[in-house]
Amino acid sequence: MPNTRITKPKWKNHMQYGKVIYIILIAVGLMAGSMLFDMTAPKTPDENKVDIYIVPSADVTHVSDFTAQLLVDGQAYERSRDAANGIDVDAPDYAPALREVNIYSIGYNEDNDDGYGVQAFMVRTMAGEGDVYVVTRAQLESLMDMGGLIPLDDYIAQGVIDPGSRDLTKTTYSEPVEEGKAPTGAEHVYAIACEPMRQAFFDLTGVDSQDMFLVVMSYSKNPDTSAAVLGSIARQLDAQ
Repeated sequence: MPNTRITKPKWKNHMQYGKVIYIILIAVGLMAGSMLFDMTAPKTPDENKVDIYIVPSADVTHVSDFTAQLLVDGQAYERSRDAANGIDVDAPDYAPALREVNIYSIGYNEDNDDGYGVQAFMVRTMAGEGDVYVVTRAQLESLMDMGGLIPLDDYIAQGVIDPGSRDLTKTTYSEPVEEGKAPTGAEHVYAIACEPMRQAFFDLTGVDSQDMFLVVMSYSKNPDTSAAVLGSIARQLDAQ
């Protein structure tokens, strides 16, 4: 009869040679569980939410009160816009389209990255994830070159975004040139600097936002509301 008793030497030997397999199995199990959760968990449609991505590592565990106010402000903007467009916002069946606002951290620190951060940033943007991003100057200009950002001029003119004391010439760029077309020569504001709210942003997320910027992605499914949420971020944190 084979000796199947698990002794301490056998267990030690098994763990020594099998630990790699255990790690692989655990990783595969976690990935499978995550994929299953992603496929089965109810999701809010992109048109009904605004996702905010802070590119560097940030502490987003205590932002619920802040995002709750962003949701209120975003819904107030939609209600006002819809009323101006002739929609009866007092009707019993009316509800603003915006249902949730989320803040995430990608964890991409340009000066100290293990390779995962930059991959996560590229995957998120290439997959069309996120509506508002908090980016560095280099990331801002890279996204600009790819035509990845929407101009903010109209939202500023309408009062949806209040730039405050910011020097908008520092975030004004020429329109990206489309392949096969001549440059238009037009210039637009594509970002709002985080500098005036640097301390408040640090208190909220633990991120030093010096030379960082708020932008709205061109692939956003609800760019108007995303711009309103960006305006709320600046308004709330500028006031602190």
